[in-house]
Amino acid sequence: MDPFAARKSKPMKRIAALCIAFTAALFVCAGPAGAADPLKITVGYGIGAEVLPVFVAKDRGYLDKHGLDVTLVAIAGPSNVPAALLSNSIQIGFNSPPSLLSAADNGLDLIIIAGNTRVVRGNETNTLVARTGSGIHSAADLKGKKVGVPGFGTGNDTMFRRWLTERKVSPDQLTIVEIPVAQMGDVLRGGTVDAVVVMEPVRSRIIASGVGENAANFYTDVNPNSISTFWASTGAWAKEHPDGVKAYRAALAEAIDYIKKNPDSARDIENKYLHFSSPRFPTYSLAIAPSDLQFYVDMARQMKMINNPIDPAKLIAP
Repeated sequence: MDPFAARKSKPMKRIAALCIAFTAALFVCAGPAGAADPLKITVGYGIGAEVLPVFVAKDRGYLDKHGLDVTLVAIAGPSNVPAALLSNSIQIGFNSPPSLLSAADNGLDLIIIAGNTRVVRGNETNTLVARTGSGIHSAADLKGKKVGVPGFGTGNDTMFRRWLTERKVSPDQLTIVEIPVAQMGDVLRGGTVDAVVVMEPVRSRIIASGVGENAANFYTDVNPNSISTFWASTGAWAKEHPDGVKAYRAALAEAIDYIKKNPDSARDIENKYLHFSSPRFPTYSLAIAPSDLQFYVDMARQMKMINNPIDPAKLIAP
């Protein structure tokens, strides 16, 4: 079954069910108790090097400095973030372009409040890693093989499929399966899959262990400089809390500057929150423009992932 078709078949029903689940699991009352009080918010993050800036902002006190009382909550994958936002379980969430566009395609009120990471040629942190000795070095070599992706419809999955089709290989000519990122090294070692689409820090750990070798820089082959993750909220929350949006951006800007100037200390903070550290960091950037999203809109329409017109400019908060 086409995973994109499955995602489109009952998106509203799935998101409604997730909203109920998130609301039952966690209720957060957002908003300041008084003019001088900090703004209480809950931020949903993913597991990976991409979210390091928010950990640094929390650990170094930048969030507090800018008047934000932040609780951090782990969210299992970008596809679960829209439900958490819409249920008000979180007010800000880590997200990716395909997830946001799927929500927008279904008329959901989500908006980007800050950029986060980019995948840039020369600093490839999202690549195809094949089992050592597999002989996989190109898209053609994947025919008849099994490849693990971190989730159907994620940015990595979407870009990988695009990379295949641009090289005249249909995704139907191989088997693509979902595998949690933390398990990718083990399944590659065990021969369950022949290659994995993986990001830092798991990517470097697999290669360093000798289990896998970099087979293709698929992300930058498709686009040499593309937004990969960002921070989102509901449009209503961003409109109600413009100062909160500005404060969050300011705290992240300080955190990104700290990471650049103090990489070893930043890795210690990453290890504190995630219990691992990354040998190489993604390219962190708060900047995001409509053109960054237009690339994904065009790709999503070509791949029949969305059905309705989407104006990227309307998905970015002022």
